[in-house]
Amino acid sequence: MMYKYRGKTQSGAQANGVVDAVSETAAAGEIMKQGITPISIVAYSEKASWRDELRVLFEPKKIELEELIIFCRQMYALSRAGVPLIRAFRGLLETMKNPVLIKAIREVLGHLETGMSLAMAFSKTKMFMPIVISMVHVGENTGELDETFNNIAKHLELERDIKRQIQQATRYPMMVIGFIAAAMVVVNYFVIPSFSKIFEQFHGQLPMPTKILLSVSQFFIDYKFLLLAVIIGVSMSLYQYVNTDVGRMNWDQKKLKLPLIGVILERILLARFARTFSMLSAAGIPVLKSLNIVAQGVGNVYIGKMLMMMHDGIERGDSFTRTAASTKLFPPLVLQMISVGEETGSLDPMLIQVADFYDEEVNYSLKKLSAAIEPIILVVMGGMVLMLALGIFLPLWDLSSHAGSA
Repeated sequence: MMYKYRGKTQSGAQANGVVDAVSETAAAGEIMKQGITPISIVAYSEKASWRDELRVLFEPKKIELEELIIFCRQMYALSRAGVPLIRAFRGLLETMKNPVLIKAIREVLGHLETGMSLAMAFSKTKMFMPIVISMVHVGENTGELDETFNNIAKHLELERDIKRQIQQATRYPMMVIGFIAAAMVVVNYFVIPSFSKIFEQFHGQLPMPTKILLSVSQFFIDYKFLLLAVIIGVSMSLYQYVNTDVGRMNWDQKKLKLPLIGVILERILLARFARTFSMLSAAGIPVLKSLNIVAQGVGNVYIGKMLMMMHDGIERGDSFTRTAASTKLFPPLVLQMISVGEETGSLDPMLIQVADFYDEEVNYSLKKLSAAIEPIILVVMGGMVLMLALGIFLPLWDLSSHAGSA
């Protein structure tokens, strides 16, 4: 960040200039190194060009998961080597390329230079996840900040794997729907109209499949702008509704009930809950706070609400197992595993086993997904091809038979 300063040299002469620093305090230090006593320091920025404004508008607003994993791995190595935090952050700034992460680290460095703790500095930037802030807070208090960054990196790698699993579960159905929609557009706008002139000579003696195809194609052509407007309007309305609290809750609940992929998504999210809660609890974070953090970061508002119900039940004095059973999210086998872990005082490792159980179920379900979708694709595509063949070739066969008899 640029700071404009006004000051005096050792000889008493007035000095003005601009210095690049991560904070006002750091700017004062840089100015004093030049032998200038600062009188005033204000943030300064040159007028940005339209290209710069456009770049700022479209640049990402949060730190990518891959970048955060690399950052945690680097902080683990530096902390383990005994490098002071401020020196470590300054060194990382020289090698970073991601502008969002550079901005966040600059802000953190500025807060650290004022004497703030690392966890508090992370929270002030508002770019780090609550789980990262809580883990760093525990690491600072226990003196094991290096291991904390190592554990955060491992957790974020698991989060990356979970996101890939979700993408894998949803990619195939979305591609199928997209191909079917594209096929309908091509057929109705290009294929059927090319045969319409040939069919005009039949003077109403067309087979029923052909009449249906021509009517549907004509409807698409005549009302294409209206259909486009309806699609855009419905899409924007759904987008705005999903971004409301009630809409997000309903949508996240409906996603878990989708055919074929709903169960997979639910198992992925519950594996995330079990693994994250186990890590937080093992790090010494209280149960209620751990549930609160997991509920915010589980990635599904509906499941987050169920976890907060567990939080409220435990706060009233109920057991972990009974509150988990009341959510109706967990099958009996998982509840039995949680119960054994709670009774033996080994809930953290038992939840890791729960997460492994869900991971195995997800891998098995993903393997079955393509096998389950393929018959549906064959039926839908076969029906479209059959309808198209009957609608186009039946009148052509009639026309050829009339021509042959003549």
